[in-house]
Amino acid sequence: MKRRNVSCLAAAVGAAMLLALGGCSAKQGTGQNADLKEAGTVADTRQETAGTQNAAARTAQAVQAAEEAAKEADTALTAAGAQAVTEWPQKAVSLIVPAGAGGGTDTNARLLAKYLTAELGQPVNVVNITGSSGAMGLKEAKNSENDGYTFVYFNEDTVTNQKLGVMDFGYEDLDMIANLYHVDMYLVGNGSIPDVETLKKKAAEKPGELVFGGESSAFISLLPYIINEKLGIELKIVDGGQMSERLPLMVGKQIDLTFAPMSQIRDYLDTGDLNAVALLADERSENAPDIATGVDQGLDIVYNRFQCVMGPKGIDDAVKEKLAAAIKTVSENPEFMKESANNGVDIQYTDAGGLTGLMEEYSMALEEYMKYIPQQ
Repeated sequence: MKRRNVSCLAAAVGAAMLLALGGCSAKQGTGQNADLKEAGTVADTRQETAGTQNAAARTAQAVQAAEEAAKEADTALTAAGAQAVTEWPQKAVSLIVPAGAGGGTDTNARLLAKYLTAELGQPVNVVNITGSSGAMGLKEAKNSENDGYTFVYFNEDTVTNQKLGVMDFGYEDLDMIANLYHVDMYLVGNGSIPDVETLKKKAAEKPGELVFGGESSAFISLLPYIINEKLGIELKIVDGGQMSERLPLMVGKQIDLTFAPMSQIRDYLDTGDLNAVALLADERSENAPDIATGVDQGLDIVYNRFQCVMGPKGIDDAVKEKLAAAIKTVSENPEFMKESANNGVDIQYTDAGGLTGLMEEYSMALEEYMKYIPQQ
């Protein structure tokens, strides 16, 4: 009996120990699985981080490569642009003249074009575009491509046309290149009015009968009003057209007075068909020292006419500088200086900044002159 109980107890104790050992093994297995799972998660996280870092590194390398490629492209474009500017001009250059062929502006522009052709090594072709006292040619120049192959040769009436409402743009809407000439302007008679005193006397005898031939929208359209006010007379004012049209009317005695540069009247002065009444300046010209100024004769009108080169807005600075330098070189050429003197104009080269200053000064003077226009 006792032996059986001992055997049963041993069996029970053995079973309990087996159960205990089994329980411990199960718990240990569960913990190990948890540890392995956690270790796997950490490893995955580290792999993801490493992948992200590698992707970021590849992106940074790609960005850097793109930036370097862009810099190389910019450098290449800059070099190509610089080479194109250095080689400018590579073809003929057009010089628009907003006046008719044969007039003073056209004559001086063609002289400049001849010498610039030799200086630049490419043809500089004058293109006459007439209409609205220069407004049509200026508009054509303004709307041209700014590639450095179209420019315009004109004068201070670039300002006048805007002030009088003929154009809706002004010199600020063009690129200034350089000024070339100062042009003396003369009050011209048809041979029967030798001086200001005679003008006053004849106008007093026949009020409103002496005819002044002007040109619409240009400064000359204002001049007779200023003369009337300054001298207390009354001139009949008509539109005589451009210079090439007015002078034949003067010779034919259809017009008594007009306004012109020496280059256009010299031959007529020599034949006696026309006479210079006065130079509209505050001192006599070296080109015509025998002609008295209006100021000397009691006609206080000083008019600073200048002729210059401009272009459409946005021309490459290097092209503008190269053209301005070429104009300066031409202006210092002894042969050019001689021919200019024969045309009765004074060389007065200024760069783009100086030209802008001339436009500004004329604009202010014009504001004063416009006060003499009768209000409609």
